[in-house]
Amino acid sequence: MSDKPATVYPIVVAEWQRNSREIVRVALDSFNNRETIDIRSWWRDNEDNWRPGRGGLTLAVKHLPALAEGLAGALQRARALGLVEPVTNIKSSTTDKTAAERQRRYRERHRNGGVTA
Repeated sequence: MSDKPATVYPIVVAEWQRNSREIVRVALDSFNNRETIDIRSWWRDNEDNWRPGRGGLTLAVKHLPALAEGLAGALQRARALGLVEPVTNIKSSTTDKTAAERQRRYRERHRNGGVTA
């Protein structure tokens, strides 16, 4: 028997605001006695608890190296195409972090033909 303590899942690896109502969470987890990587949107319920959304990606941890390589390639290509800013240039404020959020704010400002602040 091993003296190594049992791993307690889930292990949240990363989390960021997706929009005003959701976060994206990356976590190591276990399902049916298999270790997994789970990438999923989470939303708040009426009691202010985070709940997992239906849409997401859960893969066996053995796929993590291929996923990481694929995401690194996608990031490199997106930067080359000017689709994302380098990390050092991203605003630190919580507003307008996504294109969808910028579009929503633009529509709010220009609704009914008038510009509002």
